[in-house]
Amino acid sequence: SSGINAEWPLRPGLLKGIDTLGDIGCFGLTELGYGNNAVEMETTAIFDPETKELIVNTPTPLAQKYWITNGALHAHHVVVFAHLISHGVNHGIHAVLVPIRDKQLNVLPDVLVEEMGYKMGLNGVDNAKLTFDNVRVPIDNLLDKYSQLSEDGELTSDIKSTRARFLAVADQLLAGRICIASMCIGGAKASLAIAIKYSATRLTVGKKEKSTDCDSALIPLL
Repeated sequence: SSGINAEWPLRPGLLKGIDTLGDIGCFGLTELGYGNNAVEMETTAIFDPETKELIVNTPTPLAQKYWITNGALHAHHVVVFAHLISHGVNHGIHAVLVPIRDKQLNVLPDVLVEEMGYKMGLNGVDNAKLTFDNVRVPIDNLLDKYSQLSEDGELTSDIKSTRARFLAVADQLLAGRICIASMCIGGAKASLAIAIKYSATRLTVGKKEKSTDCDSALIPLL
């Protein structure tokens, strides 16, 4: 998809697993301390020049990835949004694929997964808070459609602004949010139509203690 280019070494096997539900993922953007203010997040992905890896770390409790759907029970991978740091330079927020479970759904070392518990609704969906203790992943795990990191730790991108790079990635969320809002409006319209139709036929006690419909009282208001 948007972050997996044709040359990405993990692409063939991973996409096959996604198609067959053999590889289930989750989306790790929100942090406990920052909500939707993603640019202030604390999670880091630091380039290690000796091993050519990225070290993904949760530096404080406020940096826990929070309310991560599918994270508590089923996900094998999480797309972690983190500050990409190479040779001491912060290149802004980037997305990194981090394994969190093996095929038997055992949580991997240096990853802490905590179930968020019972919710007021939608309990068929599991949610987690995720903590990373210097988890190492190959630099190929960087989703690099908009930014590429060389084995020397040099970042190249056609988008020069760190904020603009993040917004280019986050823009993928916009369509989903619009769909959710549209679904809520559609549900409200359907509920109102059902309520009006029912109120037009429901009998109530009238002025003369006789059963009557409530058209005269409610329909003008609705």
